[in-house]
Amino acid sequence: MSILSRDPRFLNLEYLFALLLDLIRFILFLIKKVFLFIISLSVQTYLLAFAGFLAVMLGVVAFKIWHMKHRRRIYQMVKFKEDEKLPKDRSNKWKQIKEKLKSENEEDWKEAIVMADGILDDIFAKIGIKGDGLAEKLKFIEPGDFESMQDVWEAYKVRSRIAREGAEFKISNEEAAETLAKYEKGLKELKYL
Repeated sequence: MSILSRDPRFLNLEYLFALLLDLIRFILFLIKKVFLFIISLSVQTYLLAFAGFLAVMLGVVAFKIWHMKHRRRIYQMVKFKEDEKLPKDRSNKWKQIKEKLKSENEEDWKEAIVMADGILDDIFAKIGIKGDGLAEKLKFIEPGDFESMQDVWEAYKVRSRIAREGAEFKISNEEAAETLAKYEKGLKELKYL
């Protein structure tokens, strides 16, 4: 068998180039037809299209305004436990947590941070925010709904290290106080304190 007797398979560049030119001509033809159609439209058609565009934009703006009015801030949804209804009861609980900072024992400082984290976690659970722990709950909260979000995140990172590292994690009294202050800011925003 000879090599020449086989069915030759090769790339015909002239044919491909002709197809490409036909495609370009067709696209230019379509553009020309669309352009001529647009030119042939009356001024009334343009005004009608513009009015439609304005109506859609007005609808979007109205929806955004309605959404903003009906969006409730998180602190408006908070309902406290029966035994913590009075602000005095809640502030006493917080004072007990802050008393732990006066201790010389580093474990008391860590316990105070964990307790503060627990209060916020309970509040968000009562609101109905799903999640396993404070970190997961914070992921479902929009920053605009909770202005202390960044502070609480930073405090949670310290609490997380306490949980992960346990006794190996070292914290100074100043760092513990700073962390509790961040939790306190969130609790004040939620009207707990």
